[in-house]
Amino acid sequence: MGIIRQGSARPRVAAVVPTYRPGDEVPHHMRELISQVDALYVVDDGSGPAAERVLAEVESAGARIIRLDRNRGIAAALNAGVRQALADGADYVVNTDQDT
Repeated sequence: MGIIRQGSARPRVAAVVPTYRPGDEVPHHMRELISQVDALYVVDDGSGPAAERVLAEVESAGARIIRLDRNRGIAAALNAGVRQALADGADYVVNTDQDT
């Protein structure tokens, strides 16, 4: 049995991926993930300038990048991403690791 939503379109699913110092493999993983969800939020947990090239690649693939000003930990990164996804209209939010 599925979820029935009266008068509503298909539920919007967003994915949140917290990241800290992302490696070169991350854009590949994010391109695969973005094809499976309606919106992808990659939360940079204060990686600094060294991560900009990788984050730019991820952003050009269609992800929304949320940058935290300093490393705040995985819980804060997840919370920031979930808050933004819900504010943007997501019905469901899932999370995964940057190297999945």
